[in-house]
Amino acid sequence: MDHLMEQTSRMQPLPGFEKSILPGGRAWGKEQEHQRDGIPVSGAALASLAGLMRNFHEQYGRSIAVIQSWSIIDAERMVTTDGRAVSDFKR
Repeated sequence: MDHLMEQTSRMQPLPGFEKSILPGGRAWGKEQEHQRDGIPVSGAALASLAGLMRNFHEQYGRSIAVIQSWSIIDAERMVTTDGRAVSDFKR
């Protein structure tokens, strides 16, 4: 199916259209984009997740992690796996 979608996207579109797509083509394009770039998560959603992770850690004494742009955020220390501080949200 990927091959068919890719071939169709390379076709010259009919006059009045920007590109050639099959039904499901937009979703296929988003899937390809998300596989390449990751699924975007807003700062507010990330902050909410961080709060939930901290609460979980405080309540159960266990850490959980969230994956963000090919990095893992340690909820307890608030750093990525390569040691960078996570600072794009409010604690």
